[in-house]
Amino acid sequence: MKITFPYMGSPYMYEKLFTLLGHEVITPPRPSQKTVDYGVKYSPEFACFPLKVILGTYLEALEMGADTIVTSGGNGPCRAGYYGEAQKKILKNMGYDVEFIIFDEPKKDIKTFMDNVKKIKGKNSWGKVLKVAKIVYDMAKSMDKVEKIVEVKRAYECNRGEFTRA
Repeated sequence: MKITFPYMGSPYMYEKLFTLLGHEVITPPRPSQKTVDYGVKYSPEFACFPLKVILGTYLEALEMGADTIVTSGGNGPCRAGYYGEAQKKILKNMGYDVEFIIFDEPKKDIKTFMDNVKKIKGKNSWGKVLKVAKIVYDMAKSMDKVEKIVEVKRAYECNRGEFTRA
């Protein structure tokens, strides 16, 4: 599998997770005007901007060789939980043969959730999967701590971008 994912926030967690599980990772490029143009061109007019940007990132990743998209589903205050299904249909209508692995809440449908885990688990043992999950979870917690420090420090920089460059 050549796995990609939506570019939302930092892609490092996805990259680490899938790499440690032995998959080839196609990290979508940081969203750009090209990304937006793709999303706007191929999304329905009424679709919200985030759906268009994410679709654009998928198209760029597919151009880079991805054949599997891993994303989240679920429910919440907006339609984001339906993006995966909508984007799956859009890409299919465009002629792409891409596998979508959509993770909904486990309590909603535990069987489908576990089937999806098995897909990304591949030939790895459950022990390795748990070890990788722990590594990635700890990494995410550490990155959250660093991001909080960075947010505070940036507020006090004299010249915009100075802290990021340092």
